[in-house]
Amino acid sequence: MKRVEQFTGDSIYVFRYDGQLMVKRLQFSKDGLAMVSDNDTYKDRALQSPKSTTMILRLLAR
Repeated sequence: MKRVEQFTGDSIYVFRYDGQLMVKRLQFSKDGLAMVSDNDTYKDRALQSPKSTTMILRLLAR
């Protein structure tokens, strides 16, 4: 795992958003940044205010 301070490209991230700790796939979209869930129970959604989001880790697979 690698600590990051900002979005560095499409990948899975651990981050704090709206007071909640999340593990989501973040991807660029036509509307900005999208939070994509690999779990079908949760809908994909746009990241509303990415400047207030605290990135913690970017998960890297080998």
